[in-house]
Amino acid sequence: MYWERCPAQRDTVRDLVNAGRLRLTSSGVTTADTLLPSAEAILRDFLVGQEWLRANGMKQEPKVAYFTDSFGSTPTLPSLLNAAGFDRTAITRIDGMYFAGCDFGWSKKSKFLCWIGRQFL
Repeated sequence: MYWERCPAQRDTVRDLVNAGRLRLTSSGVTTADTLLPSAEAILRDFLVGQEWLRANGMKQEPKVAYFTDSFGSTPTLPSLLNAAGFDRTAITRIDGMYFAGCDFGWSKKSKFLCWIGRQFL
């Protein structure tokens, strides 16, 4: 983790975060495949990350959950993220993997994804 590798930069990072000049996404200590772990495990992961931020002097509470290359998401994820204090989610590779020379990858990427949890349907 950058925090451990660059201790001389901690004050700078903390100041940028607390001044709102560096925005944090997510707060989990892992990037979970949300289909496998229990709801409690997902929430605890975010809780541990949020406690770490506070323990290291960060006043910002991330509002955007970020999932990189997830294999899928549990239908309850919007509710879990709401319980953890998130109001937005960023998901990468929603269209799958694209390879160099693949015309589909350049022409058919989704521009928007709106995922609404069951409680809103």
